Amino acid sequence: MATKVLPVPLSQSQQRTAELFVRGLSIPQAASVLGLSPRTVAGHAGSLRIKLGVPARCGLHVLVYALIGAGLATVPAPDRAAPSLGRTQLRLLRAAAEHARLTDVARAAKTQPTQVAGGVEELLQATDAEDLTQLVILAYGWGLLTPGQRALSAGRA
Repeated sequence: MATKVLPVPLSQSQQRTAELFVRGLSIPQAASVLGLSPRTVAGHAGSLRIKLGVPARCGLHVLVYALIGAGLATVPAPDRAAPSLGRTQLRLLRAAAEHARLTDVARAAKTQPTQVAGGVEELLQATDAEDLTQLVILAYGWGLLTPGQRALSAGRA
């Protein structure tokens, strides 16, 4: 499913929530910063997913990938230098950022589903990222993912 051009701009609440997600905050952490309930912030995340055309049950990293790719959030400067990643690692990085389903990640990365978890773990270690959301944010900051690409294929809901 391709990223959609937004027919309606983000509300102020959605924009604030999006910026916090792109800073690496989880739904509970964003709720705390915004003084809202986690349920309300989860609702904003759901609205963002709908507006961006990403699957309803995708991980926060896929939503962050879509937000930055659509130019709806500013990428923070990375706090460390980019590691040297091989072609296979870069392909897995993009696949993991773009796709919600394991089988879609494996297909896009040209690997077996059983190898995805280990490959992602290696990426997290190589980049010193805590999770996939932080990895996507860092990768955009390092120029390994490009905001103008809009090539989101997040898989089917």
